[in-house]
Amino acid sequence: MSSSTWVIQHRDGLGPAATAGLCGAVVLTHVAIALVVSHLSQREVHEPTISAMTVQWISPVQAPVPPPPEPVKLRPVERPKPRKETVVAAKPPVPVDKPVFQAPEPPKEEPKVVDTTPPAPPAPAAPAPPPAPAPAPRPVSLSDLECEQPATVYPMASRRRKESGQTIVAMTIDTKGVPQNVRVSQSSGFSRLDEAAVEAARQFRCKPRIQGGVAMAVSAIKPFNWVLESE
Repeated sequence: MSSSTWVIQHRDGLGPAATAGLCGAVVLTHVAIALVVSHLSQREVHEPTISAMTVQWISPVQAPVPPPPEPVKLRPVERPKPRKETVVAAKPPVPVDKPVFQAPEPPKEEPKVVDTTPPAPPAPAAPAPPPAPAPAPRPVSLSDLECEQPATVYPMASRRRKESGQTIVAMTIDTKGVPQNVRVSQSSGFSRLDEAAVEAARQFRCKPRIQGGVAMAVSAIKPFNWVLESE
């Protein structure tokens, strides 16, 4: 007896509608299973081809082991030696003698010495300074003075040699009106003409220069022109 028949018989207690529905469901289930089995029988099953595999074990490369570090040498710590303190015994203080102050002795009176030497004569008085030199006479022209001027003589030798030029003579008219210190101030270029001019100036006689009622010496100049007359 199939399972569906058993189920129907077992469900006799159900109503006709429920029994019909249950039977339809069983039938559908069997049909579905038959279709699935038929489909699987027609399908080709292709099994994959698995190639052979070679397994090789590779040993891992070991890294070089570094050498162990050198041990650190520890230097012994030198402990400072304790210093020996030298205790110097203090010297006893030297007693100092207190100074003894003595009263100063009164000054001794020295005997007075009487100077019996006669006093020195007074120093001579300083000589009086010499009088200041008289101021130099101011130069004036003989035209400012009233002078007697004799005629000038032309030297004959100079005429023959046709010597000419101008001679300026300087002189000092003293307080009496007489020429002093007659000299050539500017030469004519010919000694004979210069000597004749100096000799002529010595013959001059002038009135003295009066200033403030006092006669004064003055310096004067006199030009002599030597010109040949045309023949």
